[in-house]
Amino acid sequence: VDIPPGLELMHPLGPKYKISSGFGMRNIGGSATKNHKGVDITAPVGTAIYAPQDGVVMFAGDTTPNGCGGFVKLNHTGVGLMTKFWHLTEWVVKKGDEVKKGQLIGYTGGQKGAKYAGNSTGPHLHYEVLNTGGLAMNPTKVHSNMA
Repeated sequence: VDIPPGLELMHPLGPKYKISSGFGMRNIGGSATKNHKGVDITAPVGTAIYAPQDGVVMFAGDTTPNGCGGFVKLNHTGVGLMTKFWHLTEWVVKKGDEVKKGQLIGYTGGQKGAKYAGNSTGPHLHYEVLNTGGLAMNPTKVHSNMA
């Protein structure tokens, strides 16, 4: 995947938080598989989430009953990317807000049974990076600070 030369996306939680479920096909029980279009980053409920790049909030809110739960979507028009953040326990931005790289956008959630958890079995952030055509890209391929 090509990204603009010199572009450095900020890790949305900070590099000390590690990926617990990677991008791509994964087993979701028995013989069932699913294409995981992002990465899951394990973090305690209430961990701050930051905008990885300047952008505009396209959506911020509760998506229940779908699996996203608390959800924020950013459009980074200047660099040709979008990012999505799922299972938030709280969001501090609203649709139309302009955000700067490193700005607080919300807090992680995902605790099973908690408000805004969506389809989640434990505390984490589901994070996606997409090109302007909506094609999901492996975040570890566009972040130098994510493994």
